Amino acid sequence: MEGMERPTIPSGLGQKVTTEDVEKVHILIEHCIELGKDCPETCYCLSFMGVDPKVTEIVWKRLESENADFFREYEEHLRLKEEKEQQEKEAAANNAFMSRCDSACSLSSVACTQVDNNAVGNWHSPCF
Repeated sequence: MEGMERPTIPSGLGQKVTTEDVEKVHILIEHCIELGKDCPETCYCLSFMGVDPKVTEIVWKRLESENADFFREYEEHLRLKEEKEQQEKEAAANNAFMSRCDSACSLSSVACTQVDNNAVGNWHSPCF
């Protein structure tokens, strides 16, 4: 959105929103969609550009109704993306945990071996 002039969209508090205003918001929404944002994220982002979230939501809903198939696929894409990101976070946390376990087992392997060498039955450390 670099280089775009900052829109001045009325707040909706009794002020009229022109066709030009709606077109500006439409373009900004398209940019947010390109960035993978959903409606609430888009409303939030555009509010920093002076666009009333109510106006953004109205334009988003209009676009949604005019392009139902696109938005259905887009919402599915966002859902799958979120699911993948969640799985990646869980995998990273699991890997970090396993790494800590491996480190702990390495540190305790001497103790585990000593217990085994002291003939305390056929016990073997789960660390090996």
